[in-house]
Amino acid sequence: MPLLKNPYPKHQYKMRASVIVAACVAFLAAASSVENDTADLCANIRGCTRVYMPVCGSDGVTYGNDCLLKLAQCSETTLELVSEGECSEKRELSEACPNTCIEIYQPVCGTDGITYDNECVLRQESCRAHTVVGIAFEGECSEKRELTEACPDACIEIYQPVCGTDGNTYSNECVLRQETCRAHTVVGIAFEGECDVRANVHVRQADPECPQACLEIFQPVCGSDGVTYENECSMKRDACAKHIKLTVVRQGDCDGKWPLGL
Repeated sequence: MPLLKNPYPKHQYKMRASVIVAACVAFLAAASSVENDTADLCANIRGCTRVYMPVCGSDGVTYGNDCLLKLAQCSETTLELVSEGECSEKRELSEACPNTCIEIYQPVCGTDGITYDNECVLRQESCRAHTVVGIAFEGECSEKRELTEACPDACIEIYQPVCGTDGNTYSNECVLRQETCRAHTVVGIAFEGECDVRANVHVRQADPECPQACLEIFQPVCGSDGVTYENECSMKRDACAKHIKLTVVRQGDCDGKWPLGL
């Protein structure tokens, strides 16, 4: 039986292979160029002006100016500009809140004891209400379930305390999930750190006390308000006292006089 003749000459295969290789090389070069451009941009931002022209980030933080937001984007790649001006504590629904959710019923029980159609709906409604609601467990809140795979079997023995909305301090978030899951109770995280017996802890709102003292150690950080703080603890203390939200946009002086990593 005669062999079938290949309808495509060898030189056409070689040409096609060359085109595919060239396309792959071009794609990789373009991706590398984008990464290099981003790295170069972050490397060139050594300091930002102290001119206060506030912008609101998608994390709900007010940045002193656009430069400070771009500086924060170097470490938080998902951060985006929401609007010019300060973030309002009671602003209208913005890009930070989900606009639409898929109409699928995958119920989750919120830490407020309410059943939501799915996780997206929970995030959307809590965002619109300006409340902090987490997922207690998957499924309807009314379900009386036995200990299942949803409850953590074991937790890492590391002390990163969190204060539960029940007023109890848990060694870490995993321990909170484990104990509340086994007890069939709905407890969320009020705030990170130990519960203060004098703090009024509610299911919907936490009122942690501000740090009263910080170690006298010089590890300057640049806050999202464009102010250089002696260390991160000092920044958090001032932010708490002023009832504002601040984040560290870079390690070191805001003017770029102190090198990164101090």
